[in-house]
Amino acid sequence: MQGLTIWKENEIQRLRKDQEKMFRRRCRDFGLSLLGEEPEFTMELSETDNAVILKAQLTDINPEDINISATENTVTISAQTRTSAVTQDEHFRKIEESTRSFSRRISLPCRVKIDDIQASYEDNTLHLIMPKCDILRARSIRPKIK
Repeated sequence: MQGLTIWKENEIQRLRKDQEKMFRRRCRDFGLSLLGEEPEFTMELSETDNAVILKAQLTDINPEDINISATENTVTISAQTRTSAVTQDEHFRKIEESTRSFSRRISLPCRVKIDDIQASYEDNTLHLIMPKCDILRARSIRPKIK
């Protein structure tokens, strides 16, 4: 069989990824949303001597829709957005509503002071500055002798 071509597994995977990219791009071009599609979310976690700093790039999300919760070891960022559109003609009325939500829990490299966390939002970027807890110092305790 001279007309057959043997495909390698990596070629098939590359073809599949290319098709998925093309499909997602076309859906975005026509304003269609895909099931399970989440808003774009990138983050950068850095650490200084006194604080842990988190920068999260959140696109197409209103600052009022962002929820932040924290423990000493984790930070959770979540948001839910709702959009609605009404199209009305003399013969029909069409109402479209969509809801998108996401949630990310980030483990922190050290314990932070929850009450002193500072959050700001500017140019689609969420900035969190989380001061570190003081390092536990070893203390020597002398027992009382009776």
